[in-house]
Amino acid sequence: MLRLHRPFFWIFSDLHVEDALGARIGSVHRRFGILRRKYDLRDATGRTFARVASPFFRIWTFPLRADDGRAATIGKKWGGMLREVFADADTFGIDFARGPWSAQERAVIFAAAVSIDFDFFENNQGVGGLFDLASFGD
Repeated sequence: MLRLHRPFFWIFSDLHVEDALGARIGSVHRRFGILRRKYDLRDATGRTFARVASPFFRIWTFPLRADDGRAATIGKKWGGMLREVFADADTFGIDFARGPWSAQERAVIFAAAVSIDFDFFENNQGVGGLFDLASFGD
């Protein structure tokens, strides 16, 4: 269906989206932001077709806007206190409320949700949940 490729990065991540045959569909690029989490969504030609600019204080909502007025929202659903603290499983939803999005654009928006999950909600240090229970008593 889709192939998502994330090259090695130091600070800002890129996620490239390809179809099943290896043809490029688009990409997701994280940008610098002090009080906002920002991403550019690009089509196969490299043109930015939408942007994500999520306020820092709304940690689970990522509004997506296109220059032509189309909008969508990527959101993380609250999983409950125990699940959020002790598990690394998250549930995301994408609301394509305003605007007709092409299949390629929808694939890149899906990839943006995956990139947001990797960047802000995945535990990449091998520690479970919010607390490291192995060193909790140290």
